[in-house]
Amino acid sequence: MCDRFYSIFLMSGMTRREFVQMCGLDQSSISRINEIKGHVTEPSKNMIIALYENMKVNPNFILIGRGPKYLSKKTPGPAVVGKARGCSE
Repeated sequence: MCDRFYSIFLMSGMTRREFVQMCGLDQSSISRINEIKGHVTEPSKNMIIALYENMKVNPNFILIGRGPKYLSKKTPGPAVVGKARGCSE
């Protein structure tokens, strides 16, 4: 699960700060990305939900490795960061 989550982060082309902002997560989640990369911790339920809501990442892909990475044909990337910066969630 950690590798799949981290691959989504890498594919986004964003910095950790941009990725966390885009997902609507708090700044403490920035350090969790490093912990996930090192398999120290798994993505939280809130992180998986945020990826689904903001990037249309397939939760089944993250959790069990089944299905497409994204639930829409358009793969989100750095272009969506500007839209999310105004979000307060």
